[in-house]
Amino acid sequence: MPSRSLSFISFAGVLILAVACSGDDPAGPGALSQINSSSDPLSSAVKSDVAVAAGNAIASGVESLTANEASAVGSLIVLAPAFDGVSGADAPSSPPPSEPKPTPAPTAESCSFNADALLYTCVKSAEGRSVVKSYQFRDAAGNAMEKFVRGTTESIHYLLKADDSEAKDNYTSVSHSLRDVTLSGFLGPNRIWNGFGSSADTNSHTEDLSRRKYTGLSVDTVKAVTFVDERATHPYPLSGTAIRVVDYAVVSTGKQVEITTVHKRVVVTFNGTAAVPISLGDYTCVLHLDTHKVDGCN
Repeated sequence: MPSRSLSFISFAGVLILAVACSGDDPAGPGALSQINSSSDPLSSAVKSDVAVAAGNAIASGVESLTANEASAVGSLIVLAPAFDGVSGADAPSSPPPSEPKPTPAPTAESCSFNADALLYTCVKSAEGRSVVKSYQFRDAAGNAMEKFVRGTTESIHYLLKADDSEAKDNYTSVSHSLRDVTLSGFLGPNRIWNGFGSSADTNSHTEDLSRRKYTGLSVDTVKAVTFVDERATHPYPLSGTAIRVVDYAVVSTGKQVEITTVHKRVVVTFNGTAAVPISLGDYTCVLHLDTHKVDGCN
């Protein structure tokens, strides 16, 4: 059915356009004439700021991945009858009474289902965050499904639009993002995330009497970010990478005004623990997924 994929195609088109535009100068046309070469102290501060902002965004993203899986699967799970040698008219037509009952969706999240497109859409707002999430269950052949069925559903395709704002310590951030990600592996022991996204960001870092403001675009990619199914004892990704490429205009104010631009590729490599390496070329730090803190930089 053409309508079944229409919403996904429309959203993906906007996302691809946003990603393509990320190569543009985030400061706008003509901004190159305003750029001053940055001083060594500012260059060092920029590396630290980008690592902190990207680390926070990636750690938040990992938490969102887990929450999105729990929300979609936990509230709509249906168990496929196990094969026990019974077939035909004697086969059970519904899950046995002892199986878990569907968990009600959180009251803060309002969801609807488009039966023609087999697409769920949820809206959730909380302090500092507003999210519109669409997702679709798919079998091993990539066919859309009405519900999550354990033993049949192989993946979930998500499209996410989020508006976020945050203020803590000496750091503030505002972002407007689009994400297209797929969670696969439901027929095996691991859950694997792949996808990409883009966002328009405004970040501010205050240090002593100076303030550095970053405005521009970022592009995110998650590659084979793998969790085990049992999260109670393995809450962090076993492997995979999250990559964030930023293009920002930077204005530093304090003793003097400095204007520059920054293009950085930030890579986080997951290792099954809360402490993971985060690198910007030859500048490396440790990202703590549990606290979102970045330290140990050199």
